[in-house]
Amino acid sequence: MTVPLDVRNDIRWMDARGGVPRAEIARRLHLSRNTVAHYADMNDMSPEPPIPAHRVRPAIDPHIDWIDSLLEADLSAPRKQRHTAKRIYDRLVEERGYKGSYSSVQRHVRRWRLERAAGAGDGYLELEWAPGTAQADYGNFEAVVAGKRLHLKLLVVCLPHSNARYAVAGMSQRSECMCAGLAEVFGWIGRAPRELVLDNATEAGRRVRGEVTESQLSSLFRAHYRMGSRYCNPYLMWLMCGLATLGWTVSRGPTEGGSMADPKHPRHFTDDFKRQIVSLYNAGKPPSEIMREYDLGSTTLRRWINSINATGSPHAADNRTPEQNRIIELERENKRLRMEVDVLKQAALIFARK
Repeated sequence: MTVPLDVRNDIRWMDARGGVPRAEIARRLHLSRNTVAHYADMNDMSPEPPIPAHRVRPAIDPHIDWIDSLLEADLSAPRKQRHTAKRIYDRLVEERGYKGSYSSVQRHVRRWRLERAAGAGDGYLELEWAPGTAQADYGNFEAVVAGKRLHLKLLVVCLPHSNARYAVAGMSQRSECMCAGLAEVFGWIGRAPRELVLDNATEAGRRVRGEVTESQLSSLFRAHYRMGSRYCNPYLMWLMCGLATLGWTVSRGPTEGGSMADPKHPRHFTDDFKRQIVSLYNAGKPPSEIMREYDLGSTTLRRWINSINATGSPHAADNRTPEQNRIIELERENKRLRMEVDVLKQAALIFARK
């Protein structure tokens, strides 16, 4: 007899909180006392997972391990040299005396490959990362280099155990560029990671039906650094360890010279660069073109123009009057004195308690 879910809830509620004897619960719900005791004492109400029962296949089951060994060996073979389901069936008949049908072999090969592809593309985030693991991903950004706006690729490498991050800009994300960028990052760090996690196989090779085939250059690069690698789902880009956050910080575009614009770390410009910008303005170049070409704000550009045209210096201290400098000094002195008074008050309270 299958007891509905709402009846199970009534049994557990009356037994735990209602204070109703189990005999009375059985009478009210028209159930046996054993059924009431079974659901009242049940510790886990989770439903059983929908795992299909293993179906006995007497013809193919003795050959499963042999078929799986062929499929495993095919992973390292060129694609045109791998076994098809038909070729496996022919070998089973010739070499092992197989008496079953071709459809059984075909279904097993398809199931094995689907499980392999699903395992390689599982979408989940690891909450703990072992030391020595690095993650790498590419993003797009724009940079103004020598007055020319370029569309560049940004290789971001993250060490999730320490949350350290590094970025290298390049013109492409081919295997050659990725290996050169990784080598530069490893030089900054002073060592290579034990394992490199990539979001997909685009830069290191290719992925077909969940199977990754590395390029020769990527394999040699890993062998040189004695480094392992693994790949995540190709549709889960920028999900690892804050790489999306790091990618957002460069979305506004870089500064003069190709450096990245980060809202938390304001950009810094040299005095010569500021004077060159003001010279362009004085030569008649429209401010809108200057701001668009060099990625500057209107307030910043206006401040540089006023300061340099007035005193020749872009520094704010050089453009203030003596009275303004004196006021700033007095405000600093006043702030310092207020802090000293607060410290003395706290000290007086401490001594008064003693």
